[in-house]
Amino acid sequence: FGEHEHPVLKNLKVKNNGIDIQMNHSFIVKSVFEGVVSRIIAIPGFNVTVIIRHGSVLTVYSNLVNVIVNQNQKVAGGEKLGEIFQGDGKNGGLLHFELWDEETKQNPTLWLK
Repeated sequence: FGEHEHPVLKNLKVKNNGIDIQMNHSFIVKSVFEGVVSRIIAIPGFNVTVIIRHGSVLTVYSNLVNVIVNQNQKVAGGEKLGEIFQGDGKNGGLLHFELWDEETKQNPTLWLK
């Protein structure tokens, strides 16, 4: 989360509005809190993104396939949203997760168990 040095290219900074979680066994993605599915959108390079509103907090789950929720659907905490893309390439098995308090980016690691 935040701005940090690029892992390969010297003198280049990378900005990440969330965290990237690499999975190698369970590819099921679940909502971290109860809420309402606000948007489901396709983002080039990150397959499908599901955005859930939890009052003033938004959680963002990117790089999903086989999404099983719909826009405006109420979801429980721990409810299955879909699966992480498992194909070849740099995003295979990678979940990109963001957490926003309205328009303010939050460090998701401080909110997760």
